[in-house]
Amino acid sequence: MGSKHDDRFRRARVVSTVCAVVACLLSGVGARLVTWWHDYKVPSMAGQVVARVSEDSLASDDVAQWYGRWMGKLREIGVAPQYQLSSVQVRDVRRLADVGDDSRHVYVQLDATVHARFPWWERITELHGCQVYDTGSGIDESCVFKLEPQEGGYRIVRVMEPIAYQRAADPEQFEKSEPDPTAPVLDGENGYRITSETLEVTYDGGTTWRKVPDGVTRIVGDVNANTELWLDPASYVITPDFTAFVGYDDAGHQVQLVYSWDAGSTWLTSTLGKGMRAASYVSVAGDRIGVAYGYDAALGSVGYAMVASSLADLRADGAALAWQDVPMYMQYPSNLTMMGWTDDATVFVGQAGSLHVSSDGGATWRKAVLPKEPGLADRLGFDPFDVPVRVWVQDGTTYLAIGQGDDADYAPDGTIVEALFSYDAASDAFAFVREQAAPVAVSAG
Repeated sequence: MGSKHDDRFRRARVVSTVCAVVACLLSGVGARLVTWWHDYKVPSMAGQVVARVSEDSLASDDVAQWYGRWMGKLREIGVAPQYQLSSVQVRDVRRLADVGDDSRHVYVQLDATVHARFPWWERITELHGCQVYDTGSGIDESCVFKLEPQEGGYRIVRVMEPIAYQRAADPEQFEKSEPDPTAPVLDGENGYRITSETLEVTYDGGTTWRKVPDGVTRIVGDVNANTELWLDPASYVITPDFTAFVGYDDAGHQVQLVYSWDAGSTWLTSTLGKGMRAASYVSVAGDRIGVAYGYDAALGSVGYAMVASSLADLRADGAALAWQDVPMYMQYPSNLTMMGWTDDATVFVGQAGSLHVSSDGGATWRKAVLPKEPGLADRLGFDPFDVPVRVWVQDGTTYLAIGQGDDADYAPDGTIVEALFSYDAASDAFAFVREQAAPVAVSAG
Protein backbone atom coordinates (compact mmCIF):
# COMPACT_ATOMS: atom_id res chain seq x y z
CA MET A 1 0.00 0.00 0.00
CA GLY A 2 2.79 2.38 0.94
CA SER A 3 4.63 1.71 -2.32
CA LYS A 4 1.58 2.64 -4.42
CA HIS A 5 1.12 5.78 -2.36
CA ASP A 6 4.79 6.68 -2.86
CA ASP A 7 4.49 6.14 -6.63
CA ARG A 8 1.47 8.40 -6.84
CA PHE A 9 3.28 10.99 -4.77
CA ARG A 10 6.35 10.83 -7.01
CA ARG A 11 4.25 11.13 -10.14
CA ALA A 12 2.44 14.10 -8.67
CA ARG A 13 5.76 15.75 -7.88
CA VAL A 14 7.02 15.12 -11.42
CA VAL A 15 3.84 16.56 -12.93
CA SER A 16 4.04 19.54 -10.59
CA THR A 17 7.69 20.14 -11.49
CA VAL A 18 7.01 19.86 -15.21
CA CYS A 19 4.09 22.28 -14.91
CA ALA A 20 6.25 24.73 -12.98
CA VAL A 21 9.01 24.53 -15.58
CA VAL A 22 6.53 25.00 -18.44
CA ALA A 23 4.92 27.94 -16.60
CA CYS A 24 8.33 29.56 -16.12
CA LEU A 25 9.21 29.04 -19.77
CA LEU A 26 5.89 30.47 -20.92
CA SER A 27 6.26 33.39 -18.53
CA GLY A 28 9.75 34.08 -19.86
CA VAL A 29 8.64 33.83 -23.45
CA GLY A 30 5.65 36.07 -22.69
CA ALA A 31 7.81 38.70 -21.00
CA ARG A 32 10.27 38.60 -23.88
CA LEU A 33 7.43 38.93 -26.39
CA VAL A 34 5.88 41.89 -24.56
CA THR A 35 9.27 43.65 -24.53
CA TRP A 36 9.66 42.91 -28.24
CA TRP A 37 6.18 44.23 -29.00
CA HIS A 38 6.81 47.42 -26.99
CA ASP A 39 9.89 48.24 -29.09
CA TYR A 40 8.45 47.02 -32.38
CA LYS A 41 8.16 49.44 -35.30
CA VAL A 42 6.77 48.59 -38.72
CA PRO A 43 9.51 49.27 -41.31
CA SER A 44 8.79 51.91 -43.92
CA MET A 45 7.92 50.77 -47.45
CA ALA A 46 9.92 53.68 -48.86
CA GLY A 47 13.47 52.57 -49.59
CA GLN A 48 12.58 48.90 -49.95
CA VAL A 49 13.63 46.96 -53.06
CA VAL A 50 11.03 45.25 -55.27
CA ALA A 51 12.61 42.29 -57.02
CA ARG A 52 11.65 41.27 -60.55
CA VAL A 53 9.49 38.15 -60.74
CA SER A 54 11.07 37.26 -64.07
CA GLU A 55 13.00 38.94 -66.86
CA ASP A 56 9.84 39.77 -68.80
CA SER A 57 7.46 40.41 -65.89
CA LEU A 58 5.47 43.66 -65.71
CA ALA A 59 6.24 46.22 -63.01
CA SER A 60 2.67 45.79 -61.74
CA ASP A 61 3.20 42.05 -61.28
CA ASP A 62 6.48 42.66 -59.47
CA VAL A 63 4.82 45.12 -57.08
CA ALA A 64 1.90 42.76 -56.41
CA GLN A 65 4.26 39.90 -55.52
CA TRP A 66 6.36 42.13 -53.28
CA TYR A 67 3.35 43.69 -51.53
CA GLY A 68 1.87 40.28 -50.74
CA ARG A 69 5.13 39.13 -49.14
CA TRP A 70 5.73 42.44 -47.34
CA MET A 71 2.27 42.69 -45.80
CA GLY A 72 2.28 38.95 -45.16
CA LYS A 73 5.06 39.52 -42.63
CA LEU A 74 2.51 41.37 -40.49
CA ARG A 75 0.75 38.06 -39.82
CA GLU A 76 3.72 36.81 -37.75
CA ILE A 77 3.56 36.58 -33.94
CA GLY A 78 6.62 38.81 -33.52
CA VAL A 79 4.67 41.80 -34.88
CA ALA A 80 3.11 44.03 -32.21
CA PRO A 81 -0.62 43.14 -31.88
CA GLN A 82 -1.88 46.55 -33.03
CA TYR A 83 -0.13 46.02 -36.38
CA GLN A 84 -0.91 42.33 -36.91
CA LEU A 85 -2.98 41.29 -39.92
CA SER A 86 -4.99 38.12 -40.38
CA SER A 87 -5.20 38.28 -44.18
CA VAL A 88 -4.08 40.32 -47.18
CA GLN A 89 -5.79 40.38 -50.58
CA VAL A 90 -4.58 42.35 -53.61
CA ARG A 91 -7.70 43.48 -55.53
CA ASP A 92 -6.10 45.35 -58.42
CA VAL A 93 -2.68 46.53 -59.55
CA ARG A 94 -1.75 48.56 -62.64
CA ARG A 95 1.00 50.72 -64.03
CA LEU A 96 0.22 54.42 -64.29
CA ALA A 97 1.35 57.01 -66.81
CA ASP A 98 4.64 58.81 -66.31
CA VAL A 99 4.55 62.17 -64.51
CA GLY A 100 5.44 65.04 -66.83
CA ASP A 101 8.88 64.73 -68.37
CA ASP A 102 10.02 62.29 -65.69
CA SER A 103 10.69 59.08 -67.60
CA ARG A 104 13.19 57.84 -65.03
CA HIS A 105 10.56 56.70 -62.53
CA VAL A 106 7.78 54.13 -62.82
CA TYR A 107 4.40 54.60 -61.09
CA VAL A 108 2.27 51.64 -60.02
CA GLN A 109 -1.08 51.76 -58.19
CA LEU A 110 -2.09 48.83 -56.00
CA ASP A 111 -5.49 48.38 -54.33
CA ALA A 112 -5.80 45.80 -51.57
CA THR A 113 -7.97 44.74 -48.65
CA VAL A 114 -6.35 43.79 -45.36
CA HIS A 115 -7.95 42.46 -42.21
CA ALA A 116 -6.60 43.41 -38.78
CA ARG A 117 -6.17 40.47 -36.40
CA PHE A 118 -7.39 42.66 -33.54
CA PRO A 119 -9.74 45.30 -35.08
CA TRP A 120 -10.34 47.10 -31.77
CA TRP A 121 -6.58 47.67 -31.40
CA GLU A 122 -5.67 48.27 -35.04
CA ARG A 123 -3.10 50.95 -35.93
CA ILE A 124 -1.76 49.71 -39.25
CA THR A 125 -3.75 52.39 -41.10
CA GLU A 126 -1.50 55.04 -39.54
CA LEU A 127 1.41 53.80 -41.66
CA HIS A 128 2.81 53.74 -45.20
CA GLY A 129 1.23 56.90 -46.69
CA CYS A 130 -1.48 55.04 -48.61
CA GLN A 131 -5.13 56.05 -48.77
CA VAL A 132 -7.09 53.82 -46.39
CA TYR A 133 -10.76 53.32 -45.56
CA ASP A 134 -12.24 51.14 -42.85
CA THR A 135 -15.10 49.30 -44.56
CA GLY A 136 -16.31 47.55 -41.39
CA SER A 137 -15.39 44.12 -42.76
CA GLY A 138 -11.82 45.07 -43.56
CA ILE A 139 -9.47 47.91 -44.48
CA ASP A 140 -9.26 49.00 -48.11
CA GLU A 141 -5.84 50.40 -48.99
CA SER A 142 -4.83 52.23 -52.20
CA CYS A 143 -1.13 52.92 -52.70
CA VAL A 144 0.78 54.54 -55.55
CA PHE A 145 4.42 53.46 -55.58
CA LYS A 146 7.01 55.73 -57.19
CA LEU A 147 9.71 53.30 -58.33
CA GLU A 148 13.28 53.83 -59.45
CA PRO A 149 14.46 51.01 -61.76
CA GLN A 150 17.70 49.32 -60.78
CA GLU A 151 19.43 46.09 -61.62
CA GLY A 152 17.15 43.18 -60.84
CA GLY A 153 14.17 45.26 -59.77
CA TYR A 154 13.04 48.61 -58.44
CA ARG A 155 13.65 50.78 -55.37
CA ILE A 156 10.56 52.36 -53.79
CA VAL A 157 11.25 56.12 -53.78
CA ARG A 158 7.88 57.19 -52.36
CA VAL A 159 4.52 55.79 -51.29
CA MET A 160 1.59 58.15 -51.84
CA GLU A 161 -2.19 58.36 -52.05
CA PRO A 162 -3.70 58.20 -55.56
CA ILE A 163 -4.86 61.81 -55.26
CA ALA A 164 -1.24 62.94 -54.76
CA TYR A 165 -0.21 61.14 -57.94
CA GLN A 166 -3.13 62.69 -59.85
CA ARG A 167 -2.13 66.16 -58.70
CA ALA A 168 1.42 65.58 -59.95
CA ALA A 169 0.33 63.92 -63.22
CA ASP A 170 -2.31 66.49 -64.20
CA PRO A 171 -1.74 69.73 -62.25
CA GLU A 172 -3.68 71.88 -64.73
CA GLN A 173 -6.84 69.86 -64.23
CA PHE A 174 -6.56 70.23 -60.45
CA GLU A 175 -5.97 73.97 -60.74
CA LYS A 176 -9.23 74.23 -62.71
CA SER A 177 -11.18 72.24 -60.13
CA GLU A 178 -9.54 73.79 -57.08
CA PRO A 179 -12.27 75.25 -54.81
CA ASP A 180 -12.37 78.90 -53.80
CA PRO A 181 -9.48 79.29 -51.33
CA THR A 182 -11.68 81.36 -49.02
CA ALA A 183 -14.23 78.54 -48.72
CA PRO A 184 -12.39 75.40 -47.54
CA VAL A 185 -9.61 75.31 -45.00
CA LEU A 186 -7.21 72.57 -46.09
CA ASP A 187 -4.33 70.80 -44.38
CA GLY A 188 -2.76 68.88 -47.22
CA GLU A 189 -5.56 66.69 -48.58
CA ASN A 190 -7.74 66.84 -45.46
CA GLY A 191 -9.86 69.85 -44.52
CA TYR A 192 -13.28 71.43 -44.09
CA ARG A 193 -15.45 74.26 -45.34
CA ILE A 194 -18.39 76.10 -43.78
CA THR A 195 -21.35 77.84 -45.38
CA SER A 196 -24.39 79.33 -43.71
CA GLU A 197 -26.07 75.91 -43.89
CA THR A 198 -23.42 73.17 -43.88
CA LEU A 199 -20.11 72.03 -42.45
CA GLU A 200 -18.36 69.65 -44.83
CA VAL A 201 -15.09 67.71 -44.80
CA THR A 202 -12.80 66.60 -47.61
CA TYR A 203 -10.05 63.99 -47.79
CA ASP A 204 -8.89 64.60 -51.36
CA GLY A 205 -7.96 68.28 -51.45
CA GLY A 206 -11.50 69.52 -52.15
CA THR A 207 -12.44 67.23 -55.05
CA THR A 208 -15.25 65.62 -53.04
CA TRP A 209 -16.99 66.68 -49.82
CA ARG A 210 -18.88 64.87 -47.03
CA LYS A 211 -21.49 66.69 -44.93
CA VAL A 212 -21.31 66.67 -41.13
CA PRO A 213 -24.94 66.17 -39.99
CA ASP A 214 -26.24 69.35 -38.31
CA GLY A 215 -22.62 70.52 -38.36
CA VAL A 216 -23.37 74.25 -38.34
CA THR A 217 -25.92 73.99 -35.54
CA ARG A 218 -23.92 71.64 -33.34
CA ILE A 219 -20.32 72.70 -34.00
CA VAL A 220 -20.30 76.25 -35.39
CA GLY A 221 -23.46 77.73 -33.86
CA ASP A 222 -25.67 80.30 -35.51
CA VAL A 223 -24.11 81.81 -38.63
CA ASN A 224 -24.55 85.55 -39.18
CA ALA A 225 -22.63 88.35 -40.88
CA ASN A 226 -20.15 88.53 -38.01
CA THR A 227 -19.48 84.79 -37.84
CA GLU A 228 -16.01 83.67 -38.83
CA LEU A 229 -16.32 80.65 -41.14
CA TRP A 230 -13.22 79.22 -39.58
CA LEU A 231 -12.32 76.73 -36.89
CA ASP A 232 -9.20 76.93 -34.77
CA PRO A 233 -6.67 74.41 -36.15
CA ALA A 234 -6.36 72.88 -32.66
CA SER A 235 -10.12 72.31 -32.45
CA TYR A 236 -10.54 69.42 -34.87
CA VAL A 237 -8.94 66.25 -36.22
CA ILE A 238 -9.52 65.40 -39.89
CA THR A 239 -8.02 62.23 -41.36
CA PRO A 240 -9.64 59.42 -43.40
CA ASP A 241 -9.17 57.08 -40.41
CA PHE A 242 -10.61 59.38 -37.76
CA THR A 243 -12.34 62.77 -37.87
CA ALA A 244 -13.60 64.63 -34.81
CA PHE A 245 -15.17 67.96 -33.83
CA VAL A 246 -16.61 69.21 -30.55
CA GLY A 247 -20.35 69.75 -30.69
CA TYR A 248 -22.99 71.10 -28.33
CA ASP A 249 -26.48 70.06 -27.31
CA ASP A 250 -27.80 73.46 -26.28
CA ALA A 251 -31.04 72.03 -24.90
CA GLY A 252 -29.26 69.61 -22.60
CA HIS A 253 -26.18 71.82 -22.01
CA GLN A 254 -24.04 68.84 -22.97
CA VAL A 255 -20.70 68.91 -24.77
CA GLN A 256 -20.29 66.13 -27.33
CA LEU A 257 -17.64 64.63 -29.56
CA VAL A 258 -18.94 64.38 -33.13
CA TYR A 259 -16.76 61.86 -34.97
CA SER A 260 -16.37 59.51 -37.93
CA TRP A 261 -14.23 56.39 -38.49
CA ASP A 262 -14.94 56.04 -42.21
CA ALA A 263 -13.97 59.32 -43.90
CA GLY A 264 -17.27 61.04 -43.20
CA SER A 265 -19.62 58.32 -44.47
CA THR A 266 -21.18 57.83 -41.03
CA TRP A 267 -21.08 60.03 -37.94
CA LEU A 268 -21.35 59.15 -34.25
CA THR A 269 -21.73 61.14 -31.02
CA SER A 270 -20.17 60.64 -27.60
CA THR A 271 -21.17 62.86 -24.66
CA LEU A 272 -18.22 64.42 -22.83
CA GLY A 273 -20.09 66.12 -19.98
CA LYS A 274 -21.90 69.27 -18.93
CA GLY A 275 -20.57 72.39 -20.57
CA MET A 276 -21.16 75.43 -22.74
CA ARG A 277 -20.50 76.64 -26.26
CA ALA A 278 -16.96 78.03 -26.35
CA ALA A 279 -13.67 77.49 -28.12
CA SER A 280 -12.71 73.82 -27.67
CA TYR A 281 -9.67 71.71 -28.46
CA VAL A 282 -9.29 68.11 -29.66
CA SER A 283 -6.03 66.20 -29.73
CA VAL A 284 -5.02 62.66 -30.72
CA ALA A 285 -1.62 61.15 -29.95
CA GLY A 286 -1.20 57.43 -30.54
CA ASP A 287 -4.23 55.81 -28.95
CA ARG A 288 -4.89 58.76 -26.64
CA ILE A 289 -7.63 61.29 -27.41
CA GLY A 290 -8.11 64.37 -25.24
CA VAL A 291 -10.66 67.19 -25.32
CA ALA A 292 -10.63 70.52 -23.48
CA TYR A 293 -13.97 72.34 -23.50
CA GLY A 294 -15.76 75.26 -21.90
CA TYR A 295 -17.29 74.16 -18.61
CA ASP A 296 -18.77 77.39 -17.23
CA ALA A 297 -18.46 81.16 -17.50
CA ALA A 298 -18.15 83.90 -14.87
CA LEU A 299 -17.31 87.60 -15.12
CA GLY A 300 -16.61 87.31 -18.84
CA SER A 301 -14.17 84.40 -18.52
CA VAL A 302 -14.71 80.79 -19.60
CA GLY A 303 -13.49 78.04 -17.27
CA TYR A 304 -12.26 74.84 -18.91
CA ALA A 305 -12.44 71.13 -18.14
CA MET A 306 -10.41 68.39 -19.81
CA VAL A 307 -11.30 64.75 -20.43
CA ALA A 308 -9.45 61.91 -22.12
CA SER A 309 -9.92 58.35 -23.27
CA SER A 310 -8.49 55.93 -25.84
CA LEU A 311 -9.46 55.49 -29.46
CA ALA A 312 -9.90 51.79 -28.73
CA ASP A 313 -12.52 52.50 -26.03
CA LEU A 314 -14.21 55.09 -28.23
CA ARG A 315 -14.44 52.61 -31.08
CA ALA A 316 -15.77 49.86 -28.77
CA ASP A 317 -18.77 51.89 -27.54
CA GLY A 318 -18.52 55.67 -27.80
CA ALA A 319 -22.14 56.23 -26.78
CA ALA A 320 -21.59 54.55 -23.40
CA LEU A 321 -18.01 55.70 -22.89
CA ALA A 322 -17.21 57.19 -19.50
CA TRP A 323 -14.59 59.84 -20.30
CA GLN A 324 -11.88 60.28 -17.67
CA ASP A 325 -11.47 63.71 -16.08
CA VAL A 326 -7.92 65.03 -16.47
CA PRO A 327 -6.92 67.28 -13.55
CA MET A 328 -5.22 70.51 -14.58
CA TYR A 329 -2.86 72.88 -12.78
CA MET A 330 -5.88 74.63 -11.28
CA GLN A 331 -9.58 73.90 -11.22
CA TYR A 332 -11.19 75.11 -14.45
CA PRO A 333 -8.42 77.40 -15.76
CA SER A 334 -9.91 80.24 -17.78
CA ASN A 335 -9.74 81.22 -21.44
CA LEU A 336 -7.50 78.48 -22.83
CA THR A 337 -5.92 79.20 -26.19
CA MET A 338 -4.77 75.62 -26.92
CA MET A 339 -4.51 72.06 -25.64
CA GLY A 340 -2.59 69.21 -27.19
CA TRP A 341 -1.27 65.75 -26.34
CA THR A 342 2.07 64.74 -27.84
CA ASP A 343 2.11 61.17 -26.50
CA ASP A 344 0.01 59.04 -24.15
CA ALA A 345 1.29 60.93 -21.08
CA THR A 346 2.39 64.41 -22.20
CA VAL A 347 -0.09 67.25 -22.60
CA PHE A 348 0.39 71.00 -23.16
CA VAL A 349 -2.17 73.65 -22.16
CA GLY A 350 -1.84 77.28 -23.20
CA GLN A 351 -3.30 80.62 -22.17
CA ALA A 352 -2.37 84.11 -23.30
CA GLY A 353 1.08 84.64 -21.81
CA SER A 354 1.49 81.19 -20.25
CA LEU A 355 2.12 77.53 -21.03
CA HIS A 356 1.72 74.52 -18.72
CA VAL A 357 3.01 71.00 -19.33
CA SER A 358 2.25 67.64 -17.74
CA SER A 359 4.36 64.55 -18.43
CA ASP A 360 2.19 62.13 -16.42
CA GLY A 361 -1.28 62.56 -17.86
CA GLY A 362 -2.25 65.48 -15.62
CA ALA A 363 -1.12 64.08 -12.26
CA THR A 364 1.46 66.89 -11.93
CA TRP A 365 2.05 70.09 -13.89
CA ARG A 366 4.88 72.55 -14.42
CA LYS A 367 4.78 76.06 -15.83
CA ALA A 368 7.01 76.44 -18.88
CA VAL A 369 8.69 79.68 -19.90
CA LEU A 370 7.30 80.85 -23.24
CA PRO A 371 10.14 80.63 -25.79
CA LYS A 372 11.29 83.75 -27.63
CA GLU A 373 12.51 84.35 -31.16
CA PRO A 374 16.18 85.36 -30.71
CA GLY A 375 16.82 89.07 -31.23
CA LEU A 376 13.25 89.94 -32.22
CA ALA A 377 12.40 91.93 -29.07
CA ASP A 378 15.60 93.95 -29.49
CA ARG A 379 14.66 94.84 -33.07
CA LEU A 380 11.01 95.67 -32.39
CA GLY A 381 11.18 96.90 -28.82
CA PHE A 382 8.57 94.33 -27.79
CA ASP A 383 7.86 90.61 -28.25
CA PRO A 384 4.70 90.09 -30.35
CA PHE A 385 4.46 86.32 -29.80
CA ASP A 386 2.71 85.65 -26.51
CA VAL A 387 -0.26 83.32 -27.22
CA PRO A 388 0.38 79.55 -27.55
CA VAL A 389 -1.98 78.31 -30.27
CA ARG A 390 -0.99 74.77 -31.34
CA VAL A 391 1.25 71.85 -30.41
CA TRP A 392 1.73 68.75 -32.54
CA VAL A 393 4.17 65.99 -33.47
CA GLN A 394 5.52 65.62 -36.99
CA ASP A 395 8.13 63.05 -38.06
CA GLY A 396 9.00 62.45 -34.41
CA THR A 397 9.54 66.13 -33.53
CA THR A 398 7.24 68.14 -31.25
CA TYR A 399 6.38 71.63 -32.51
CA LEU A 400 4.76 74.59 -30.74
CA ALA A 401 3.23 77.56 -32.58
CA ILE A 402 2.91 80.87 -30.70
CA GLY A 403 0.69 83.56 -32.15
CA GLN A 404 -0.06 87.20 -31.40
CA GLY A 405 -3.65 87.06 -30.18
CA ASP A 406 -6.34 89.60 -31.03
CA ASP A 407 -3.90 92.54 -30.86
CA ALA A 408 -1.71 91.23 -33.69
CA ASP A 409 0.37 94.07 -35.11
CA TYR A 410 3.56 92.36 -36.31
CA ALA A 411 3.08 91.70 -40.04
CA PRO A 412 6.26 91.50 -42.13
CA ASP A 413 5.37 92.12 -45.79
CA GLY A 414 1.76 92.70 -44.71
CA THR A 415 1.18 89.14 -43.45
CA ILE A 416 0.35 88.36 -39.82
CA VAL A 417 2.83 85.72 -38.67
CA GLU A 418 3.31 83.31 -35.79
CA ALA A 419 6.52 81.82 -34.37
CA LEU A 420 7.31 78.12 -34.66
CA PHE A 421 9.47 76.32 -32.10
CA SER A 422 10.64 72.72 -31.73
CA TYR A 423 10.60 71.03 -28.31
CA ASP A 424 13.09 68.56 -26.86
CA ALA A 425 11.53 66.57 -24.01
CA ALA A 426 14.90 65.33 -22.71
CA SER A 427 16.16 68.86 -22.04
CA ASP A 428 12.67 70.40 -21.63
CA ALA A 429 13.80 73.16 -23.98
CA PHE A 430 12.41 74.95 -27.05
CA ALA A 431 14.37 76.03 -30.12
CA PHE A 432 13.25 78.67 -32.60
CA VAL A 433 12.54 77.26 -36.07
CA ARG A 434 11.00 80.08 -38.14
CA GLU A 435 8.26 82.65 -38.52
CA GLN A 436 5.31 81.53 -40.63
CA ALA A 437 1.98 82.91 -41.80
CA ALA A 438 -0.72 82.58 -39.16
CA PRO A 439 -4.05 80.91 -40.06
CA VAL A 440 -6.49 83.48 -41.37
CA ALA A 441 -10.16 83.53 -40.43
CA VAL A 442 -12.81 83.98 -43.13
CA SER A 443 -15.84 86.14 -42.27
CA ALA A 444 -19.36 85.13 -43.28
CA GLY A 445 -20.21 88.73 -44.02
